[in-house]
Amino acid sequence: MKELLRIIWVMFIQCIACWFAGWDISATLFVLVATILWQGVFVGINYRIRLHHKNESKDITVLTYLLLSFPALFSPFISTLICNGLMVFRTLKISGVTILDTPLGKALILNNKHSHDCNSDSVEFERTNPATGLVMHGGTDIAGNPYGLSNYP
Repeated sequence: MKELLRIIWVMFIQCIACWFAGWDISATLFVLVATILWQGVFVGINYRIRLHHKNESKDITVLTYLLLSFPALFSPFISTLICNGLMVFRTLKISGVTILDTPLGKALILNNKHSHDCNSDSVEFERTNPATGLVMHGGTDIAGNPYGLSNYP
């Protein structure tokens, strides 16, 4: 029931945003159908995640939907981005995924033991194309073949 109320609220906000923007009925209907499909897909995903976890996970509060509905009224595009972003965020929150948790955060940060001083004078480049045996000039050999490739079988 809560999911149905969320979909109705999102469609209501989307419809008002299209009306404020002066969109015609066909464009508004297209956006509403796309919204229903998007919301339906993520309702199904969230349902399966909840069945798998078998516990009551945290979810986005009604207050979040209400607060983000106000800026969504300014443009149908903003409304679509906010509503779709909320559904993706809900899925991450329900499944317990955290963004940039410690292991991922550490993986993205380069520390000194992985950084190397790159001196281009000490780098040795291959002078011939291994596929053709022809002399390389830049990224291609003298026949115009890219490095490692040959135009002839």
